[in-house]
Amino acid sequence: MRTILNKQSILYRTLARALSMKRPHKSVGETMLIEWLIDNLPINTAYTLDSVGNLHVDTRKGKTNRTLFIAHVDTVHAAEGANKIRKTYTKWYACGSQLGADDGAGVAMLMHMLCGGVAGYYVF
Repeated sequence: MRTILNKQSILYRTLARALSMKRPHKSVGETMLIEWLIDNLPINTAYTLDSVGNLHVDTRKGKTNRTLFIAHVDTVHAAEGANKIRKTYTKWYACGSQLGADDGAGVAMLMHMLCGGVAGYYVF
């Protein structure tokens, strides 16, 4: 039995967005992905940006929940720009560069959890 990934889901949309961009540390691409994440947070979700650009989202119901979820938004790419990816039914490939799934997959999973109502403190 094959699982069909819903292309409208936040998981798919975040993964597709993250992998389509090269995001070296402190780059415009990194900032653009943070802005995209903010725009796609659930309605009325409070967030803060710290002095170095990290996105913080606290969805805990009471401060006794000490669960922290974290994923880094930058990639190992040396230059920024579009990242050409090819998708098959079961795999995604980068064409001529790194895929950027470290940690684009983590960013997508955190957005999936956040939008799914999993309480915790999230840092991107």
